[in-house]
Amino acid sequence: AGGKGGTGKTTFSCLLTDYYHEHEINPVLYDCDTENKHRGGLAHFFPTARKLNIRSPRGMDEFVDAAATTPSRIVLADLGAGSGQDT
Repeated sequence: AGGKGGTGKTTFSCLLTDYYHEHEINPVLYDCDTENKHRGGLAHFFPTARKLNIRSPRGMDEFVDAAATTPSRIVLADLGAGSGQDT
């Protein structure tokens, strides 16, 4: 996670997701970049990625529940600028 925008978080998330898919690992994908709503986020490249605002109490609860209950234990989240606060 990087706190600034433009540090390559989305690029790295996409490459890591591709790696997992090539090795038949199915992570739960979350696009938590709430500032980038329409293009360029993880959901733009992987339609199965759910948009989620982890800065809201309900959104953070959903993220933590997914991390605790996912059988593969792999939850990948693409965070937006200023994500240092969230992590």
